[in-house]
Amino acid sequence: MLAALASLCIGSTVGVLLQVESAVGHGFLPEGAIGGHVSAQVVGYLVLVGMSVAEWQLIRARETLTKPGVIQVVLLFLGGLAVAVGALLNIQPLLGAFMP
Repeated sequence: MLAALASLCIGSTVGVLLQVESAVGHGFLPEGAIGGHVSAQVVGYLVLVGMSVAEWQLIRARETLTKPGVIQVVLLFLGGLAVAVGALLNIQPLLGAFMP
């Protein structure tokens, strides 16, 4: 859940900067900044929250975190960051880096 909240903060910050850019009328973000906002919110936040809730429900029976659960959340968090940065800065290789 902490990784999801970190992704939420990153994506929301990009979204607020986009609104500031629109209000000021001066562009200071790259052209693909909206893609960075969207990908951070969807891949980095929504999917991680779903995975966290599912893992939490599975933990009730065990009372401990599983290594595969932690690994999949960390990898998805890093993949979400890669996609957000790739969309923000228009770096094509990073857009597909989250797939593995």
